[in-house]
Amino acid sequence: MAGRKKKDYLFCSPQLARLTAMNVTSTRQRPALPRYPGPKQLKPTRSKGRGGRKVGKAGELVRQERQRRLNKGDISAYDFTLARREDIQDPYRTDDMALGERELWDELHRYHLERAPALGEHGVAHRMAVHEANLAYDLVLTTRGLHLQDIMLESLRDLSLSEGARMLTFHSHRRLLGIYHQEGEMLRLNDAQARAVGEDKAFIAMGRSLKQRAFSALYGWWNPRELLYARGLLDEEDTIFGNPEYLLQEAVSAAQARDAQTAALFDSDQEDDDDDDLHGYAML
Repeated sequence: MAGRKKKDYLFCSPQLARLTAMNVTSTRQRPALPRYPGPKQLKPTRSKGRGGRKVGKAGELVRQERQRRLNKGDISAYDFTLARREDIQDPYRTDDMALGERELWDELHRYHLERAPALGEHGVAHRMAVHEANLAYDLVLTTRGLHLQDIMLESLRDLSLSEGARMLTFHSHRRLLGIYHQEGEMLRLNDAQARAVGEDKAFIAMGRSLKQRAFSALYGWWNPRELLYARGLLDEEDTIFGNPEYLLQEAVSAAQARDAQTAALFDSDQEDDDDDDLHGYAML
């Protein structure tokens, strides 16, 4: 909404986390937060000599600052069901997936803020308005997640596409489903946890990998065969999607090769244009 100030995000944990992430330049050197509440005192990491892990002074200062803020309560421990705690990027995430995830994340961001109450309001009425906005957002996330699973089934049954292409689409949808679920979980975070999430950039929408076991436990499936079987659309004797991970790897490799070829052609066209400009300049 136009005219909103940054402090408005304090009443929308997902948006506070997002705002924090946008203001963080890099989190590569930040140590992981404790998985559960109750910050522990982190001891200085010593060099273990040859063959051991060494931590520089800059990294140690970051750890100490992190611990200080934990003890002060500026940030707090958190845990997500589907997003990996470690900063591990999904190796099967293509550029198209990244673009689609960012578009969805931006759309959800706008939807939530449009329903959040103005900061100038206080008291019981304000808390009720915040609660209603979060309930509306949670309902949208749940409804869209269910609808997305129906779309996934339809795409798997589209025989006009190869198994590899369908597997690539399936993984893209699987990650979007993870984004819906993570946004819902962030509604239950307090401000300190939301700030920690933002500083870690621990968003599926920013490339974090999914936890396969946790995903399977939550939804009852992970790969196309399991989803089709769970919906009664596949017999155990069927050989469709016999090796889903291999299909995904091959499809991603092909997509990356196409992207690289397109980029090379674009660079070549740019160089030709530059040469034409230089030639025209020389003729003057």
